[in-house]
Amino acid sequence: MAVALGAVEFAFRALLRTRSDWMSDLASPYISTRLLLQGLNPYDPSFTLSTWYGGGAPHIVPSDLAVTASVYPPPTLLMVVPLALLQWQHAFYAFLAIGLLLYAAVIYGLVRLGWPQHRSLSGLLQDPAATLFVAFCLGFAPVHTAFHSVNIVLFACCAAILAILVSVRSAGAPSRDRNPDDPAMALHSASTPRATDLFVVIATTASICIKPTTGVFLLPWLIRERRWRWLAAIVLTCTAIATVSLAPLLLHQGLSWLPHYRQNVDALFANGGNADVSPANFENTDRIDLQLVAFAAYGNRTLAAAAAGSVYLGLLLTFLGHVGWRGDRNAPSAASVSDSRPIDTRLDPRLGLPLLVPAGCLALGLLPSYSRVYAAVVLLPLVLWCFHHLRFSSARWLLLLLSDFLINSSAITRIVGTQVGVIADAPRLWDLTIGGHTCWLLLAIGVLLTYAVREQTEEDALHDAGPRPVRHDIGAAPVALAERHS
Repeated sequence: MAVALGAVEFAFRALLRTRSDWMSDLASPYISTRLLLQGLNPYDPSFTLSTWYGGGAPHIVPSDLAVTASVYPPPTLLMVVPLALLQWQHAFYAFLAIGLLLYAAVIYGLVRLGWPQHRSLSGLLQDPAATLFVAFCLGFAPVHTAFHSVNIVLFACCAAILAILVSVRSAGAPSRDRNPDDPAMALHSASTPRATDLFVVIATTASICIKPTTGVFLLPWLIRERRWRWLAAIVLTCTAIATVSLAPLLLHQGLSWLPHYRQNVDALFANGGNADVSPANFENTDRIDLQLVAFAAYGNRTLAAAAAGSVYLGLLLTFLGHVGWRGDRNAPSAASVSDSRPIDTRLDPRLGLPLLVPAGCLALGLLPSYSRVYAAVVLLPLVLWCFHHLRFSSARWLLLLLSDFLINSSAITRIVGTQVGVIADAPRLWDLTIGGHTCWLLLAIGVLLTYAVREQTEEDALHDAGPRPVRHDIGAAPVALAERHS
């Protein structure tokens, strides 16, 4: 029943509200990429409508052309070329098809990682925890918003999550949950170290190039894991993509496109633009990063960006400091941890730190720079970790806070605030409090992550010391059950 309700909500909120007869978020990179392919300046707003109509789009005139100003960097435009080669209607439906396939792969991968003991759909649906998790994914409001707005951040988020899943599944995967005849394990059984390396590099690179403010926050995880070959390959690949994307610009335009690009950035992020953090932008509370509340407090964009960045760095260093480097001898030992807590020795160890660290890095990445509600799709791996660690108080609190994303509370509070008149009377106070509540919620999630990783490392130390009586979580995957189903 929960899955059915989630599917109905997903169909209504993610798909049925999506239309091709308006200038959705896809229009900006679509138009810019078509201009790039034509050898024109992709950031010149004077070409916007003619290129839009030339792609077969409906002849509508936006009330404000500034909202279509493209600030997508050249590497992103190169990634959008397959869609830009199509007419607008076909590109729109191609986006939906690709988005559905990627999100289905994300849900499937998360479920296979979390509940590998279920070899059939009927078995999965009989597991209350797995059923609730699938329903949670289908009812996740950031995904609905990404589809409704037709934003390519959906591709970047899914690519980042898939990179994590492939890496985690290949990290010390116990043979008991492998079944070579299971089609769900096809990718994993093909995941030799080289295949895994290649997939993670490609997925991370794609995430960075499609949406830099999403994929780049996987890098602290890779540094912590000392994945130097992955990092080198990602940097080289991103550099190659940037070079290829800049070549036609420099060949046909020289540097004449840079002033237009700066103007577009100013039009979008300042003076009431669609991404401006100031109250001059009526929809500024759609932003969920800390710059919104920092600007409400200080009234200065530069100071707000510096404050948000400082908080992010502090939380990231604290978070990774509890984990230490891979193989760090300073990790908590069994002798330094109280042995009063029961542990579940049957839980797949990959669902511990191997999952929590990259999930936490992506979650913290929502704090420092421009992020809207749809970017919170990256929180799903953290949701999976919470489902499997409800014995931790931090996991219970995290899941409670993450449940806020089952509704688009930012839009709801803005509508209420507008009707009541509070926003017009005290806009900065509104942004600092109720309007910016999602920013504070994400900050609380960041703080809780530092406690979660400490609880996880302490349990890992106790696990190394030997088993004791256990209390099972609703999401735990018993080894014995997995063996019986293998």
